[in-house]
Amino acid sequence: MKTNSTIRGIAHGHMTKDNLTGFASMMTSDARTLSLARIAMNLPVYLDMGEEPSDEYTRISKLSAAYCGLLGRVNKELVSGLDEKREEEALSLRKESTQIMELLSAYTDRFTVYEYVLNRLEYRFSGASLEAGYSDEDMTQEILQKLSSETDQTVRQSMLVSIIEQLPMRMTRKRFFQVLAEGMDAYKGSDKEAVDGQLFMLRTAAMLEEPAEFKQSFPAFYEVVETFKQAPLSTVSEAEWNKLHDMLADAMEELNSQMDRMLLLQELINDLCVVTMTDGCTWTEQHKTCSSIISFTLTPGTDEAALNAMLTALEGIQEQYSMTFQEKSTLVDELMQSSKEQLSEQGMLETFSKLEVLSKLLSSSRFADIEQKQESETVEASYIEEQTAALISELETFLKSSSKPLARAVMAKLVTMVPLFIRDYNQLEEYIQNSLSSCSDVAEKLACIEIIRNL
Repeated sequence: MKTNSTIRGIAHGHMTKDNLTGFASMMTSDARTLSLARIAMNLPVYLDMGEEPSDEYTRISKLSAAYCGLLGRVNKELVSGLDEKREEEALSLRKESTQIMELLSAYTDRFTVYEYVLNRLEYRFSGASLEAGYSDEDMTQEILQKLSSETDQTVRQSMLVSIIEQLPMRMTRKRFFQVLAEGMDAYKGSDKEAVDGQLFMLRTAAMLEEPAEFKQSFPAFYEVVETFKQAPLSTVSEAEWNKLHDMLADAMEELNSQMDRMLLLQELINDLCVVTMTDGCTWTEQHKTCSSIISFTLTPGTDEAALNAMLTALEGIQEQYSMTFQEKSTLVDELMQSSKEQLSEQGMLETFSKLEVLSKLLSSSRFADIEQKQESETVEASYIEEQTAALISELETFLKSSSKPLARAVMAKLVTMVPLFIRDYNQLEEYIQNSLSSCSDVAEKLACIEIIRNL
């Protein structure tokens, strides 16, 4: 087949203009077919996820309506050619969806911390006590045995991180800041983008970052945040705990629902971006089938049985084109890493940069940054030290102003987000033993033991 011979030729260094042009044309066509098929199959699922969100989620509703409107316009123009502004319109929707997801992620970070706190307060009201004959030494050995019994290295490492996070946090703040600083030292020699990305993740997990329109976009979620800010977490009563627990449970259920909705909508938007970037592809029967399904789905009062019958025509298409597109994406990645100069000599660098964008849009990383950037420079050690010092200063202020349960929850989260500070078995055993023995709060210890045993 010409497709395979072209790919083999490029892979073996035969980077002629004809080979590169033919490859780019085939990959662009695959991208459009795959995207149209995914839209045709996922759009009914998205629209069937439930009623449109209430006024509480107006921003998501507006994005959803804007997407369906643009998709309808694009679908009508597939044969004749797209209006030149369609790509810009699709990318604008992607920017909005990314901002919404950043907001939802910020609420997720906060709700996760609040859940951590409430879990450790719950046993105060249960009347439960440590089991007869309990000792911190025995519990330490039980945890170590749990770790050692896991044979999969990746799973064991993940379990270790979870255990560190769930153990009672009794690290001094001085030691905590030292762990963060040492963890950031591991980024010396890295590029600025990696360093800034890690610092941003630490800041968001510590609830130091508040995205634009944090309050306005999701006022019901913001009310939960404000309630927890004002709650007397250190001395909370059983009635107050129950109220906070129910409020958080309801909010997390709704937040997860909106996150699921946004993840699928983001995939649909990515596919629409691909369609707008691949105008000029040969119109095929598969494209026609996908277009008919999209049109049918967007029509109010669609008959479900008739739609399902139409969807059978797409069986296997997504799997087929996903595989062939992924093979081409791998080659594009390799060429953009090692052969930019040759691509430039053939006048194909811009074309392959666009193929790289298509690869990102169709990857599993729905929110991948697709903007073309200059290579990030390697940062000096002084930059990492300055930025880490600034982060620690902010954290110091935050921890001083926070209740003890909230401060410990944030500290427990952050120590697991930098390279692990525990180097060997003896250090691990000592850390577990000290965490347990330093915890005089029986309710907290009971909660930690239960959570760790259930990992």
